Amino acid sequence: MKSKPVVMIAIAVLFGALSIFVADIWLSAETNARPVIVKEVVRDAPQIKFATIVVAAKPLRYGDKIEAGMLAEIPWPKDNLPPGAYQNIKQAINDGTRLVLSPIEANEPLLLSKLSGKDGRAALSNILSPGMRAVTIPVDDVSGVAGFITPGDRVDIVLISSGETMSADLILQNVKVLTIDQAADERDTSAKIANAVTVEVTSEDARKLALAKATGKLSLTLRAAGDALVVTDAANDGLIDRINPLLKKDETPRQRTVIVRRALKPTPYSVINEEYIAKNGSLTTGVNDPVQ
Repeated sequence: MKSKPVVMIAIAVLFGALSIFVADIWLSAETNARPVIVKEVVRDAPQIKFATIVVAAKPLRYGDKIEAGMLAEIPWPKDNLPPGAYQNIKQAINDGTRLVLSPIEANEPLLLSKLSGKDGRAALSNILSPGMRAVTIPVDDVSGVAGFITPGDRVDIVLISSGETMSADLILQNVKVLTIDQAADERDTSAKIANAVTVEVTSEDARKLALAKATGKLSLTLRAAGDALVVTDAANDGLIDRINPLLKKDETPRQRTVIVRRALKPTPYSVINEEYIAKNGSLTTGVNDPVQ
């Protein structure tokens, strides 16, 4: 019985010594251990190459002519330049006269799709000559020369009137064709039957065409390339006499004033002007209306 405590004490001493030995080995290993150096891998940042792009230095509105003072250059990723953009101001202003067709705000890129001129937006106003007007007239396969008229051609316009007698009057000559229906590409020379032709005329001729369309049927005659001869057709004098007073608002007074003496007091009255009737035909008006 007395030997049992001695055994227990011996076992405890043994385990204690063993624990100290193991701990000493572990501490020695940790002390002698060298730190492991971990190399950090850094990925290269993407390299973005920059170019310049032309932007509006101030808001630009419809009809503004592009000038150097309206523009500025700013950095822009070279691989992401928008189609139709300019990379420098010199290129933008030396590319021919261009007008703004769509509003452009400050610092917004200057793009061909918002400008007139070559390769710009396909608008009819781009191809109109200064001071000219575009007028559309109806045609068919006969009056439109069987579809052989193309944009850029020159035509004469004939007015066919019907009434007691048929007449064909040459009202405009050497007129430029702008579009056939909605096609304005001068490079497309294929024959196409059209329903409408748009021509370029002066403001005065535009009024004449509008009146002629209400008077009768219009027909086109195609001119030879390079033929710019304009002739005077005496047979059309009657038509011009009928149209011009309506267009120019004849300055001959419609009425004239006569003095009628009643007793001692002269009284002015307005009567029909014979010269006006001679030019404009018999038109009813207020005859013998007192002058106000």
